[in-house]
Amino acid sequence: MHDVVAQSDDREINFRKILAALFANVRLVLAAAGTGVVLAVLLILVSNPVYKATAKVLIDTRQQNILSSEELVKSAIFDTSAIDTQVELLTSGSVARRALADLSEKSAPGEMKRQTFTDKEIRAFLANLSVARKGLTYVLDVTFAARNAAEAANAANVIVKAYIDEAASADMNAAQKANAWLQGRIKTLEPEVIRLEKQIQDYKAVNGLVSLGEQTVEERNLVEYIGQLGLAKAALAEAQAKRDLDQSKSAMSLQSQDAYSIARTKVSLMERGLETLRAEVVNRREKELQLQEMNREATAAKELYASLLKRQREIEAQESRSAAYARVVQEALPPAWPSWPPKALLLLAGAFIGFVAGTLLVVARLVARFRGITLRSLRLALDGGTPHAPPAGRNA
Repeated sequence: MHDVVAQSDDREINFRKILAALFANVRLVLAAAGTGVVLAVLLILVSNPVYKATAKVLIDTRQQNILSSEELVKSAIFDTSAIDTQVELLTSGSVARRALADLSEKSAPGEMKRQTFTDKEIRAFLANLSVARKGLTYVLDVTFAARNAAEAANAANVIVKAYIDEAASADMNAAQKANAWLQGRIKTLEPEVIRLEKQIQDYKAVNGLVSLGEQTVEERNLVEYIGQLGLAKAALAEAQAKRDLDQSKSAMSLQSQDAYSIARTKVSLMERGLETLRAEVVNRREKELQLQEMNREATAAKELYASLLKRQREIEAQESRSAAYARVVQEALPPAWPSWPPKALLLLAGAFIGFVAGTLLVVARLVARFRGITLRSLRLALDGGTPHAPPAGRNA
């Protein structure tokens, strides 16, 4: 019974047997790991080194205000779209062309600066460029990969300079276009302001619109006329009272009757004159309203003219100084070590893969031995289980 159990244990594969087989074949496992390390070393030797240099750029998201002189207030909320726009500009073809032109000039100082580049050259150049935002800050990491450390650092710095120059050029073009538009608008508006001023003066002269303080001439005449009419009505009342008194005494005199008639006629004429003066005041008011409308139009034109002149001076001042929308926080330096191939990682990976391969080989041999699998049995299995016939000479 014990012999049967022992035979059963001998035919089973467990962890102790695998561990014992590994210790017995430790040289094979180490040889496999060493082979992996050798292959990793060969890969390192045949691989072209790639160096990556990074320059840091601080982006200013404030935009130039062309048509308003008020300073823009910076928001405390981070403008992600503005940063994304700058990233796209950094990786654009226009910046790449400018950078390639500068690099070609540096590589061949005595030759003419190259200005045209093919799309293939631009795509190949941009393939080595990567731009990433630094966390939630306004800083961008501009990284360039090259086979030479100095070339990588030089290219990264040139790209940053090309980006700043491109942004400044675009800003200058926008300012020049705005200035040209303002000049044309000012030339059109200046004679219009002069025409409106002259129109107001002519309108005042034709209609006699002269003011005495806050009261017009017509209004002053109307007030004085109303006072005179009041006196005339008082005289009429006095004449009427005297006439009525004479009538009550039955001593109607011609003098009192004439005085009453004269006073009544005077009041009647003055009342008609009052209506005329009131019509003149109303007419004057209508003319003043029209004059006020003309003044408003002229004032608006003058204010716009003054605003455009002020903005033109501001833009001319902006053209005389460079307004940077980005500045270099840190220039790219030549890296001391290549980013590819990663030597330590490849050596560790080669050793690990070799160790795993050696271990699997030992385990496979152990399984084959316990299951009685040999090379001859494998050949028979591959040939369909039929053994090879011996040669005819041997049968003889």
